[in-house]
Amino acid sequence: MSQVMDFKQFMELVKHIEKDHSMCSVGRNGKTIKYINPVFDMRGCDVFSVTFRGYGWEHNLNCTNENRDLPDSLFDRCMAFLDEA
Repeated sequence: MSQVMDFKQFMELVKHIEKDHSMCSVGRNGKTIKYINPVFDMRGCDVFSVTFRGYGWEHNLNCTNENRDLPDSLFDRCMAFLDEA
């Protein structure tokens, strides 16, 4: 089952975006992110959905419905998405 992202992992994701995927690091590694929209489940303070938005595009990754049985965690899928060319 695809695991949700805890708050510590979410902060690691934000730091990774700031370092390698912000407007200040355009073209360095993978995608350039302008906005990130997490959805927190306050029952456990977990993130179960993240939408990345760049310049003219958006992409959502989540752990619901058809994505709940994926082998990789939400955190791992987010990191892989950011770093792919």
